[in-house]
Amino acid sequence: MSRNSLCAGDTFTLTAAVPAALQGTITSYTWRRNLSNTVTTSTYNLAPSKNDSFSVLLSSNKKCVSPLSFRTAVVIPTVNDIVNASALITLTLTVIGTNTGSNPTWSWYKNGNPVSGTASSLNIPSPVNGDKYSATINVAGPCVRPANVIKSDTATLIVNNTPAAPLLSRNFDTLFAQNLGSGTYQWFKSGAAVGTGRILKATTNGAYNCVYTENGCASDTSLAIIFSSLRQDDLTTLKVLFPNPASSYIMLPAESTAYGLAYIFDSKGSLIKEVMVKNASNYSFRVEIRDLMPGSYVIQTRSGKAYQFIKQ
Repeated sequence: MSRNSLCAGDTFTLTAAVPAALQGTITSYTWRRNLSNTVTTSTYNLAPSKNDSFSVLLSSNKKCVSPLSFRTAVVIPTVNDIVNASALITLTLTVIGTNTGSNPTWSWYKNGNPVSGTASSLNIPSPVNGDKYSATINVAGPCVRPANVIKSDTATLIVNNTPAAPLLSRNFDTLFAQNLGSGTYQWFKSGAAVGTGRILKATTNGAYNCVYTENGCASDTSLAIIFSSLRQDDLTTLKVLFPNPASSYIMLPAESTAYGLAYIFDSKGSLIKEVMVKNASNYSFRVEIRDLMPGSYVIQTRSGKAYQFIKQ
C-alpha cells in the first residue's frame, strides 16, 4: 500500500506482496474491495472510502505449493475527513449589565429588527457602516427597576474603507507618493521601514514601496520603484554630450564594456524613459533619442553620473 493514511478523495495504490519463494510463479490476481471482486491486475489504484477493506487472491503455478490459490491479509486504510479550515475577523459588541441577577437573558437588534444571539456578546461577521445595534436584558425576579426588561443604548457602526495603494513617482533620487488624504505614509526599502511622509529621498539602492494608512486602515503595498545606480554625486554639475544638439542619437561615455540601464529625465526632473545602453566604438554607448520631444534633457548612468543634452 502506497500510503497508510489518506484524506477523503485521495488516490492510492495497492500492490500484492508476493512471498520470495513464489516470485515469478503468480498466474492471476483477484482484488476484493469489501466483499466484491474488482480488478485482476498486480496493482490496484483507487480512491478508497472510509472503512473500506481490501485483500487479493493470488494463484501460483509452482509445483508442490498447497494451496495453489491463497488470499492475503485484509488491509483497511485510514481515510480522514476533509477539514475546511477558515479564518474570519469579526466585530464583537458586548452589553454590560448592572444588577441583572444570576441568570439574565439577552436579545439583540439590528436597525430595530431582531437578530440571532442570546448571549451578552454578539459577533458581527460583515459589519456595515451606519448599522445600528442595541440589546435588551431580561432580568428575572420581583422589584426590578425600572422594569424586568432593560434596554441598552444604541451603537452605530463606523466602518472605514480600506484606502487604495498609493501611486509612486520619482524625480532623480526623490520619491513621491500620491496624495490620498490626511492619513500617514510609511516607506519601505526591500521590506525594511525607512521613512514616513509623502516624500522620501532615496540614499541607497533597493526596491522602494509605500503603504498609506487612514482611520486605522492600511492600504496594500504600492508597486515598487527600484534604484540600482544611486550615488551621492552632485547632479547639478553636468557634462555635455555630443552631438549636441542632437536629433537621432547621442554618444554616452562608457564606464565599462558591460550593458546596463540609463535614465533620461526632462527639464522638470521627471523620468521620461529607461534605456539599455550598448557598447559601441571607442568604448562609448549609442543612445537612440528619435522618440523624444524637442527640449532639454539629462541622462543619468547606473553609476550616478549625469549628462545634459538637447533634442532638436
